[in-house]
Order: sequence, then structure tokens, then C-alpha cells
Amino acid sequence: QAALPQALFLNNSKDSRWLTLEVCREFQRNRCTRTEEECKFAHPPPHVDQQNGRVMCCFDSIKGKCQRKEPPCKYLHPPQHLKEQLLQNGRQNLAINRTNTDQARMFYTNRYHWNQVLAQSQLATQMPTTGLLPGMGLPGVPGMTA
Repeated sequence: QAALPQALFLNNSKDSRWLTLEVCREFQRNRCTRTEEECKFAHPPPHVDQQNGRVMCCFDSIKGKCQRKEPPCKYLHPPQHLKEQLLQNGRQNLAINRTNTDQARMFYTNRYHWNQVLAQSQLATQMPTTGLLPGMGLPGVPGMTA
């Protein structure tokens, strides 16, 4: 009897993509006329790592609990308007992940159930039926002679 995939019930994978922000292209060129609080893109300080024009935001900072000072936090501490955007993205990401997990669980549960039904029906059809032509009989069964 096969078990359902454990990954469906132990979904501990962390998807941190929702914690990334696009870096302001004008800021990268030292040409952005907006302040960090006005721009809809990130203005990271030099110690924050950028990859492919994006930065990872500090989850502790978003919760208001980052204590990293020396050395400074390697993640972006976004201004309030970007924190709100990130939190909204995080809630949407969580809802999507829950929906996907629920759908996968339902799919595998149904698949498991139908595999069990199929296995039982195949067992029923594999009963020894060969050699049972009229008049051949079943050896050892009263009233049925070979």
C-alpha cells in the first residue's frame, strides 16, 4: 500500500521571493530625483547586496524587530510604503501557496484512492479463469470434474 507523498503534509519550504524589491534604475545611475520615501523602487545603501537589479528585504525590519547594527544588516530596511507593499505581496504569496498545496493534496488523495480501486479491480480480473471452457470443469470442486 503506497503512502501519500510526505511533501504534501510537511511543506516546510520557504519562498522568500516576495521579500525582494526592484532597485530604482535612476538611483543606480545617481539620477533619481525622488527620496527613498517617495520612490516606488528600492534605494539600497552600499552595504546591501543587489542581484539582477533586485534586493532582498529584511524580514525582521518589516516586523520592526531588526537589531543588527555592527556590522549593519545585509538586507534592505525598506521605507514604510514599500513595507506595506511587501506585506501585501506576502499575504498573496501565502494564499497562493495554501491553495496550491490544498489542490495538490486533493489530487494525490484522489489519485491514491483511484489507484487502490484500480488495484482491487485488477486483482478481481486476474482470478484464474483460463481453462474454464464448458465441459472442462474445475479439479477438486464437487460437481465439477475435469
